[in-house]
Amino acid sequence: MGQAIGTAAVVACQHGTTPRGVYDKHIREFQARLLEDDVMIPDFPRQVSPLTSRARTNYPVLQNSLDRDMDEADNGAWLAAGESVIYEWSQPETIGNCRFVFDTLLDYEDKRMRKLEGVMEPKNMPPMLPRRLRIEACVNGSWQSLLEEDNIHCRLFRRSWTPVQATVMRVTVLAVWDADSLAHIYTIEYR
Repeated sequence: MGQAIGTAAVVACQHGTTPRGVYDKHIREFQARLLEDDVMIPDFPRQVSPLTSRARTNYPVLQNSLDRDMDEADNGAWLAAGESVIYEWSQPETIGNCRFVFDTLLDYEDKRMRKLEGVMEPKNMPPMLPRRLRIEACVNGSWQSLLEEDNIHCRLFRRSWTPVQATVMRVTVLAVWDADSLAHIYTIEYR
């Protein structure tokens, strides 16, 4: 609720309107911002970037705009450490950032505010959360490493880099928090 109220306040300030004005004239922008920040709005799908929609990939489920499992359907891809997701375009595209969504056990039934219960033992990271990954771009026929991230601990992963003209993007899971588990990824989107 707090995130929705804060987002509505930002939209209202940017448009010089009231909360009612956001509802009357800017509701689609408000909803799109919430979805972009990984808020789930039932029966309201997030729009996938046109760049991502145009790409061919070895994991099409990652382009479906569903950032979580719904109705007991698995809307993600499972990757072992060392496996890659490839997005390919027929001509060079300008790519300067990404938005990934990882599985962090949102459906886990024992989520509580442990700090209020006086529980001091550490909680393990979700076993299927990628711990380390690399993002690369194929520019003029050669691979360039754009980003390597270690100790990933968040569900919504957004990063930017100096834009490149690429025909292929590759993200490789290098490690998973539980070495015996597979990484579970819901969304890989480039912009």
